[in-house]
Amino acid sequence: MKSNIKYVLLALSLASCEKVNMDPASPAAGASAPSATAKDINAAIEEGVSVQNGRLVFSTEDQFVTTMKQLQEYAGAKLTEWDAQNGITSLNEYYAELNAEEREDGTVDFLISQEKLLGVPDEKFASILNTDGVFQVGDEIHKINQHEELIFPAEREDILLKGNWDDPDIKHFPIDYKYVAEDGGGKDVGGKIAKQQGQTITAQRTGNFYGWYEQHQYTDVNGRTLPKTWNDRDTRLVAVQWNVTYYFYASHGVRTKYEYKSRFAGWLWNDASNLAVDGTSSVRRSGSPAFTVGGSSSDTNSSSTSSNLVWIGGRGVSISIVSSVSHHSTIYKGATARLTL
Repeated sequence: MKSNIKYVLLALSLASCEKVNMDPASPAAGASAPSATAKDINAAIEEGVSVQNGRLVFSTEDQFVTTMKQLQEYAGAKLTEWDAQNGITSLNEYYAELNAEEREDGTVDFLISQEKLLGVPDEKFASILNTDGVFQVGDEIHKINQHEELIFPAEREDILLKGNWDDPDIKHFPIDYKYVAEDGGGKDVGGKIAKQQGQTITAQRTGNFYGWYEQHQYTDVNGRTLPKTWNDRDTRLVAVQWNVTYYFYASHGVRTKYEYKSRFAGWLWNDASNLAVDGTSSVRRSGSPAFTVGGSSSDTNSSSTSSNLVWIGGRGVSISIVSSVSHHSTIYKGATARLTL
């Protein structure tokens, strides 16, 4: 019990200081303000982080929280640099590989909606997971599935090899998660996970909203269809909000993406000349009154930009959204599109 209290207090302390960005108008971390390079961060954490059998191993829970605190400072190219140097093929890198070209089995979002691929909307957390959703803290291995986190002793690594998820040595931590994708008119276009859980597809993103919500925009601010790609493929703006709680980590954030309609594989990443997102939310931690968080991010010649509005590290963490609003915009071939969630 003392250990649990220690990490909850640590998490609340960190979240109330550097971890929570209280100014929604401030620039994204690393976007314009000077900061350390990804190599500097690697040097700062490398003593407590190693690689074993394709997964990251954090020496202690404190080291895991320290690493996640450092990663909050990164977005875009800087996070990509750290990810490329961390010694594993991460879930982030796997997403990029899948969305780089047309594939018969579909895009990342489609595979997630069909529960054929693990969906982790927070790119900071996805950068420490390997492609199987596995990492290690101390002497415990953690495997993220879509609706639960499996935790078992590192000496029982054979569980990973055998895939025996009913082994009595496994602790099962439930993850409340749904994936909902809607077009601007409210039409459900990818909510299979929510339907399988018997939940109603709605645009609500407060209270018990957990998971990944996105909405699509196909017209610019003047009501004209967004420009096509050089090879005559349709494009769209995608606005995203998420709120997910894991065993040691919880986060709520916003993202703007730009995509094109491929010939066979569905919607794939497409670079826009400018992408921007900002969000403001009223949130609660367990047992605390509501407080306001905010953040923003922008990028050029990219297909995605995101901001973690709030995150907490440590055992027993969770975030409940009281209210939220986010603004998403893009410029592509001179056309501006905007969407508010």
